[in-house]
Amino acid sequence: MKKLSVISALSLFLLALVSCEKSDVSLDSGKAAVTVSFGIEDAAVVKAGFGSGSSASVLEYRVYVLRGTSWDLTGVSGRLTEVTYPCDITLFLVPNMTYRIACFAQSPQADAAALYDLADFDDIAINYDALQPNSDMGDAFCATRQFVPVETSSLSVVLRRPLAQFNVFTGDMALYNTSSVDNPLKSICLKFYDVPTKMGIVQGTADESAYVPVRVKDAVQDYEFTCDVLTGEVHGFEGQTYDHLSMNYLLASPRSEITSVDLTLRAADGTVVSNVAGISNVPYQANYRTNLYGNLITNAVNFNIDIDAQFDKPDHNVIH
Repeated sequence: MKKLSVISALSLFLLALVSCEKSDVSLDSGKAAVTVSFGIEDAAVVKAGFGSGSSASVLEYRVYVLRGTSWDLTGVSGRLTEVTYPCDITLFLVPNMTYRIACFAQSPQADAAALYDLADFDDIAINYDALQPNSDMGDAFCATRQFVPVETSSLSVVLRRPLAQFNVFTGDMALYNTSSVDNPLKSICLKFYDVPTKMGIVQGTADESAYVPVRVKDAVQDYEFTCDVLTGEVHGFEGQTYDHLSMNYLLASPRSEITSVDLTLRAADGTVVSNVAGISNVPYQANYRTNLYGNLITNAVNFNIDIDAQFDKPDHNVIH
């Protein structure tokens, strides 16, 4: 068991015991022992080959105390690596006071690339330039829960994805590659307009023992990326099989929002195979998948957009 000592004249806390294994601990005089169990919502569910939640093994948490009308950061915080869920920690806190524990989980690759700026949990920023498409590197989870400790107690904190997963599928890649054996489909470029770049997870209204809603801020930017198309990944829609071309994540609100998307497909020699600009009213939402599919090479003016919730329900479909 590793002990993390918190020594501060202003702190209300003596120490936090940090572990991903349950253990018996002695209760410090006057303190309430709170066992916090972190979990990821529906982590076992996998669709379209991405989004299992298993990559988010770096977990940071911070405890805040209510002082008047503001939430002040305390000296109790922690950073855990190589986490598997559920993961338990034990905190010693002053009983009968109101606290919030905020947490954020990401992959080691995202952590190393500083994909998410976590200096301030109420002003978390995503660096889209560091995001790797066709990879769960960017998958992340967060949660903030309010609670009042009383003697020895336990608290479950279930983390949810503050991201939308965006997938592109086509039903005619085999046909194209058959007719263009020497020049197969090679890359995809997607551009999203006015997508969020910041969120806060600490402030906000919540009842006792309730979760604090994620607040996506007004800061937005256009985001464009190019990557090689996936190979060997397929998915079925409405009884038909489609090749999975690309996957990426967008910071998203808990409510459904819309964006516009430009899509360009290129062959191995750089030739533009398909170019569709201004796909409008494309929905995206935190913890949902948006799936754009159709015969994008031979009939790019007709496609569908499906919101799939493994994540959550119902699916979102848009036909163009």
